[in-house]
This record gives sequence, C-alpha cells and structure tokens, in this order.
Amino acid sequence: MDEAKAQTQEQDLAVSPQDDSKSETSTIRYEHEPFELFQHKATTLAAAKFHRDRADIHVERMKGGAYNRVIGLKVRAIKPKSWGISWAQKYLRACFRRLRPETYEEYVVRIPRCEDGDIDRQVATLKAIGARLALPIPDVVSFDISADNVLGKPYMVQRRIPGRLFTHMMEGLNLEQMKSATKRITELVSEISSVTAAPGAIFLDNLTSSSGPVRTDKFSVPCGDTITATSQQPLAHPLEQCETWREFQKANSFCFEDTWDSFIAISKALEQRGFLKGPCVLVHGDLREYNLLAEVRSSTQVEITGVIDWDEAFFAPQFVAYCSPFWLWISEDAPSDHLDDEKNALEEPESIADRVVKQVFLENASAEYRRFAFAPEAMLARRMYYILRKGIFGDWSFREAEAIISEWDELHPEDDVAAVEYESDFDGVDSDTDSEHTGAGDEGDVDIDT
Repeated sequence: MDEAKAQTQEQDLAVSPQDDSKSETSTIRYEHEPFELFQHKATTLAAAKFHRDRADIHVERMKGGAYNRVIGLKVRAIKPKSWGISWAQKYLRACFRRLRPETYEEYVVRIPRCEDGDIDRQVATLKAIGARLALPIPDVVSFDISADNVLGKPYMVQRRIPGRLFTHMMEGLNLEQMKSATKRITELVSEISSVTAAPGAIFLDNLTSSSGPVRTDKFSVPCGDTITATSQQPLAHPLEQCETWREFQKANSFCFEDTWDSFIAISKALEQRGFLKGPCVLVHGDLREYNLLAEVRSSTQVEITGVIDWDEAFFAPQFVAYCSPFWLWISEDAPSDHLDDEKNALEEPESIADRVVKQVFLENASAEYRRFAFAPEAMLARRMYYILRKGIFGDWSFREAEAIISEWDELHPEDDVAAVEYESDFDGVDSDTDSEHTGAGDEGDVDIDT
C-alpha cells in the first residue's frame, strides 16, 4: 500500500510551469474551462485581491494534481514614487546588477477539481501547522470557501515557495549533497512530530485560532457526525477505531467481525511490546520526495526550502510518524513496487553510495525513530492504522486487512491474532472506493493540464 500514490504525486507548488503541450485531460475529465479562458478570470481575481491593474498580473500555467487545479501568479510589486530616494536607490541597484527595476511577487492559486473539495479544512491545517512549526510551508494569503467569486469556485492563494521538487533533483546530486539532504529530511520528521494533539483530523476551528493546543476531530465514518477528539490512553484510540467501524458496518448490514477482533488483538500486542506509548503526534501523511522543495547551496549542501501538500496531515500514535525515508537509498533501477514498499528499508542497499545514505539516516535518527522505522511490528502497525482511519471499502482494503493479520500471525504466532478465513462479500459496498485511497490505478506523476 502507498498512500503517497493515492495522492498521485500532486505538485501543487511546483516551481516549473507546465510544458507547451496542450493536453485536454483536465478539461475533459473534470469539465474545467480551458486555461486560455480561465486565465482571464484569474487575472481579474488577482487584480482585485492585490489592488493592481490587470497589466501588472501575469498568469502562469502550472502542473496540477488529482485533487487541485493550480495556477501561478506573478504580481508586479508596487513601484516607489518616481524620483524619490527609494526609487533612485532601487534603480541604481538594478543597473549595477543589470536587472530591470521591476520586481514581482509570486503566488499560486489552488482550485479543487471536485465540488466537494474541502478548502476550509486545508486552510485550517496550514494555519494550525504554520503557527507551530518553524518549517517553510505554504503561507495562505487569501481564500474563499464559496463559489461566489469571479472564479465560480472555492480557491486558496498561497505564496510561492522557492526551490525545485526534490524528486527532480535527486539524480543530479553528488554523494555529499545527498548526505546533506538525507540529514535534513531525517530532522524534518522529528520537527514535525514535536507537535502533539489528540488523535484525529485537524479541526476547522483552527481557521481562527493559532494559540493553544491544536484542535482535532475524531476520524469519522462516511456521513457520520463530527466529534471533537479528546486525549486518550495510547491503547484506547485504536480500540475505539475498531469499534467505530464495527458499528458502521453493522448499521449498513455487513460486518467483518473477525477483522476487527484481530485488529484489537494486534493493538493489544503492540502495547505489550512498547509500540503504543507517548502522545499522539503530527503526521504529514505523505512526506516523500515529490512533496519537498529544495535548492542546491554548494557542492556539499542542499537546503530543503519547502514542505508542501499537507492535505492528509493528521495526529496519530508515534509509530505512524516514524517511517524511514527508505526511498532515499532504494536503487533507481529497483522495480516500481520496491520504491513504495517500506519493507525494503530492511534490505541492504545495493550500491556503496546508497549504503552511505542509509548510514547518514541511522546516524541522525534518534533511537526511538530507528526502532519505529525498522521494526516489522511498526511497519505492520502503520498499514493497519491506515485502515483504522479509512475503513474497509472494496476488495483491496479487505485483502490488505487479511494480509496484515496473516503477516502478524507469522511474525508472532503466540499472539493468536489470525482471523478465520472467509470469502469477501461486498454487497452494498462500493468496491471502487479503494482506488481513491490506494492509488491502484495511478502510477507515477499525473500529467493533467491546468
């Protein structure tokens, strides 16, 4: 399973514009206006928001993702009054640097592709995280959760973060630069997980509050009530999730009793072995190379300039956050499924360079991080927790749950967690739902015309 692929490597803040090929994928699939027409609405919106003339706005086509259409904006900075001291100083500096006096502020506009896009929750997440982490994350300067605007859709305007997507840089980095990037990426996980809160999704109240604890909602079932999350004992949270899904299934005339019983047994086994302890921490949800922006500073240094795509951020037990960045030391020639299966973190890297990169991780990760990263129990627990959050909808998630139980039983037969074998029966359950979560039908970058 790879939740990252489920998000189809969305590049909401990519710094390079879309190429000149005019694909109609976005227009056809989502019934969007073509960019040639939509850009005029974006110009009108930007001119009003930034109090500029339309001539001061440049709209740029950018690559979007499965969930958001993305448009770049360049807004001409307000010029100082002509012949003033400030103008003269700026003009002289520009002449010396052989630059034009004009400067531009850069932004991106994100528009949900679907009508049910939750812009308000996305903004609440960024505001909650931005107020508590000293990390370069998207800064929201304007948003509208309604369609009562010139775009006719909800939208969010963010400051554009400098840098290139790390996924586009990796091949060209030398070993010292890879070591530098690996050290920083390892540190990012510890910094992100320093924020604690009750387990759940980030609550909408964070739109207006940036002080005190982050408020969260309990993970809910489809069409269920929103319930404010409260602090729980470490074991109580996964047990509650099992019972929540059990009640939901019974209410819908089906229930995988044995699955939830097995997950309860696994949760108790995790607690006994010390994997359920401490507070619940912030989890990015998809901290991979395509959600990191970076810049090369020197022949030995790479700086991470941005951490993007926080749409899946949530609070969970620590073992969920401490997944290793194994993709840093997996060979480029490895099969595609190796690049997304964290069990391959246990294998010895093939090349000397990859072994060096893995060693950098080991030297910079805490003992706790290393344990959670490489323990087979923690890897299985992360897979189980995905289902505890998302539920069982369709054949993929059912088979995944079976596999988790079977693999735990093989690892620790003494725990006796294995469920009784039975055939899946999804009467009344939409089996297509799984593709939304697992990315079973989406491999690699999405090439969607914005």
